[in-house]
Amino acid sequence: MMLEEFLPRSKLPLVVSFSNFLETEGYIIKIGFDFWDVYAFKDHDDPMIAVTTIKNHLNSTILTRIADSNTPTKIILVEGDKIHLDRIEHESRFLAMMGVGVYVREVGWVVLPGVPVLEVGDDFVYKTMERYTMDDAGNWGKHCKDCGVWTPTTGFYDSSYHNSRDPKRHVCKRCHNA
Repeated sequence: MMLEEFLPRSKLPLVVSFSNFLETEGYIIKIGFDFWDVYAFKDHDDPMIAVTTIKNHLNSTILTRIADSNTPTKIILVEGDKIHLDRIEHESRFLAMMGVGVYVREVGWVVLPGVPVLEVGDDFVYKTMERYTMDDAGNWGKHCKDCGVWTPTTGFYDSSYHNSRDPKRHVCKRCHNA
């Protein structure tokens, strides 16, 4: 099974899209009535894959439940409107050590199960924020709140708030210095 081929339908919850994907790969899906949303079976009485969905970030209780599971492959699907990207990045490194896969809506696989941590950089942040778009040259940018001109990220100062969701200020350098 090639998990990197998973492409969810945008309107469906990730767990539904992922379950449909697993069924096309020959897995039998059963709904979980515990911490795990879905279990996937294939030629065994024990589940091969366990899937859970979380909103925005993991907490210590969730991490403990994941560590306690005996299912060979564990997948975490992350969706929400306020995804804590820095926490997900930190948590995904820890989860990769346990072989847990992490998929974030609108971003893709941050960690594939059983694969070393993928590098998470600025693209990870910009992909999850609607205000950022990429130009034909592959540069990320957004529209300035003052002048309305699309400007590459290098044309914005870093946010002055260390815990800001948006790493760049809302106005471009030109408007800020005016």
